Amino acid sequence: MENPFKQMKRQREILKSIFRSNGLNVWMDSILFFSGNPSLRLKVVGDISVATSQNELISLINEYDPKVSPTAEECDKIIQLLKHPER
Repeated sequence: MENPFKQMKRQREILKSIFRSNGLNVWMDSILFFSGNPSLRLKVVGDISVATSQNELISLINEYDPKVSPTAEECDKIIQLLKHPER
């Protein structure tokens, strides 16, 4: 397996770039989710969030400050960009 942390960060930066080039300046973070092995334990250095179960993933998401959440209009634009990235 390639380094999933580097891959996650790279993909996040690509999405940020796409959003910025379409007039969206929204806060974005990443959570690395390993769904196949709930007993997996990793040594994580830095500010990387990792979840190994659905409950852990939901808990991490619920910890985010709602003040950094995108508006309904921004969510609609994000959805359209993800559905039709070529536009």
